Amino acid sequence: IEMYRELKLRLLNGIHTFTCGLAYLAGFDTVKQSMEDADLSAYMTELMLDEISPSIPYPVSLQKAHDYARSVLARFRNPFLQHQWLSISLNYSSKMRTRCVPVLLRHYEQFGTVPEGMTLGFAAYLCFTRPVIKREQQYFGSRNGESYLLQDAEAPAFYRRWNGLSTVALVQDVLRDETLWGTDLCELPSFADAVLEKLNLLLEGDVKAALRKPVSA
Repeated sequence: IEMYRELKLRLLNGIHTFTCGLAYLAGFDTVKQSMEDADLSAYMTELMLDEISPSIPYPVSLQKAHDYARSVLARFRNPFLQHQWLSISLNYSSKMRTRCVPVLLRHYEQFGTVPEGMTLGFAAYLCFTRPVIKREQQYFGSRNGESYLLQDAEAPAFYRRWNGLSTVALVQDVLRDETLWGTDLCELPSFADAVLEKLNLLLEGDVKAALRKPVSA
């Protein structure tokens, strides 16, 4: 039971969290729509099989992880399931900490390299949670000129960061926030630079370029 709980947390919930900001900013409202796009589908598949599966912080065989991952991908393609990315983005920061950061840390423990897909997912999280509008106590991001509500406890902090820091300083400030992540993510070799590189592409509005361009060595 514990093994399958961990598989679900990392490979179903985790892939949702790594992907929701990226897919939504790319113009897709549902998981099913994203799976119909060659670039997003390839991103999700490679992230699950090549990065998350070998880095699950629980003793599980790679074969079991791959089998579970493929079943999740089949579920995502189910035409009768219309999971909304905006619903999945609820409490984005908390989900990133509990579902994704442990896998990121485990990847570095095992391989010591920048994980391409996780890096892009983290950069997309930063881009998605950029508040461009504040109305009373609500914060809104923007996609192609249309606003969306940020339902995240960290939205006020991100509003202050985006309005008071350069992009370089913002990335450093967020990654160093141990109250948010439980650790200093700037200590991961080259991770901050890779996140910044991807974030700059996303801020230019070119999600496809961010998907296709590998991070610099």
